[in-house]
Amino acid sequence: NYLHKRQLPPTTLPDGWSYKGCYTDDVGTRSLRSAVSGGDDMTAAVCIAYCAGKGYKLAGTEYSKEC
Repeated sequence: NYLHKRQLPPTTLPDGWSYKGCYTDDVGTRSLRSAVSGGDDMTAAVCIAYCAGKGYKLAGTEYSKEC
């Protein structure tokens, strides 16, 4: 399994969403690979809004500006 949990403090999230932790995975086998959005203004809330709009129940950010 390529998914490894890391400990970081939770962030403020929109209603209905909960923090499940920070994880690392392998670039070649991404755990969340269906939706892609990015930009310098990426936050957890922006990523969640993007993913919720696509009908996903999970959202995650990486490299500080990719969803």
